[in-house]
Amino acid sequence: MVTLCGYFPQRMSQTPPPDSVLARSSPYPSPLSGSLSASKEDRFRLGFLVWLCLCAIWGSTWLAIKLGLRDLPPLSFAGIRFAAAALVLFAIIRMRRLRLPTSARDWRLLAYTAALTITLNYALVFWGEQYISSGLAAVLSATVPLFGLPLAHRSLVSERQCRKSPA
Repeated sequence: MVTLCGYFPQRMSQTPPPDSVLARSSPYPSPLSGSLSASKEDRFRLGFLVWLCLCAIWGSTWLAIKLGLRDLPPLSFAGIRFAAAALVLFAIIRMRRLRLPTSARDWRLLAYTAALTITLNYALVFWGEQYISSGLAAVLSATVPLFGLPLAHRSLVSERQCRKSPA
């Protein structure tokens, strides 16, 4: 696997700490460590269940977009989808009593990042899915890191690329 090496060099070479260390370092009990002492089989089942849920959620996104485009134009559909997501996120922020950024510099950075990574990206995805299948859209979306790797190599000169497995 090709990774950007050197970003977390101390973590790539170390093995993860045993469960007892993780339990002592966290003030909150974890269902996977410490006092509850879940077996390896239970951890595997939980990990597999989480993986299945993520596959169902992320995999169904492309089909939901394809089905939604039957009734709504692409940009309107994308706008409605992300407005609903923003309402949910702001409700979570309000419930957890988190503070939003206060400086204009932070808001400009957020707006710039959102325009490039969310608005432009998903506007093109929703528009393009009118003409291709949802499966092809999912595969093309999964190739985004492959296109980002050469850009990272060129932009992040201090980070060398190497063939190294993080495991």
